[in-house]
Amino acid sequence: MTHLAAEIRADAISVLEWLLEVAKENVVTCPGGWVKTLKSFMTMLGWVSSSGSTKWTSASKASFGKAGKSMPRQLLVFAQFLRAGLVESEGAVPSVSGGMFPVWDVEKHMIPTRSNAFAHLNLFGSSRDEEGEMYIDREDRQRVFQKHFLTSIQEGIAHHKQEAGEAGRAAAVLTKVLRDGMADYSGSNDTL
Repeated sequence: MTHLAAEIRADAISVLEWLLEVAKENVVTCPGGWVKTLKSFMTMLGWVSSSGSTKWTSASKASFGKAGKSMPRQLLVFAQFLRAGLVESEGAVPSVSGGMFPVWDVEKHMIPTRSNAFAHLNLFGSSRDEEGEMYIDREDRQRVFQKHFLTSIQEGIAHHKQEAGEAGRAAAVLTKVLRDGMADYSGSNDTL
């Protein structure tokens, strides 16, 4: 996705778009699938935060040639990727608690449905490689996203909304996905 040739970048975006339609859960939960893909999008869109200068981006639009024509499509595929990772899927397990008095939070006291349910504690594992790690839980993806990417993406969206046109509409779609995906996230119980 960060290749210098525009045709190769367009093909990579097409393949990712197809993968998100076919196996979106596998794309965001595979090892490195969440953080590495986010970093690729940030580099491709020129939204990488720079530490040395006063500008919020380190890449110029001229670095990728004809980025202006493909920018709306890149933003829409990015929105589709974020929707797959941050927004609760429609087929989610319904909540067991229906407000029965003695048992308010039944799902918190049930046996976990996934293997290695306490992997987020990293009690006996090696040191963490945040970039190559698997983020199976939506909450883990939200935590990493909020910690490393959210502010840069919001600044980039604000920049593209000012442009209007197709890029502005795509930025509005991206804003809606961010609002839906991060609405129920609270970083107060961050264990890492």
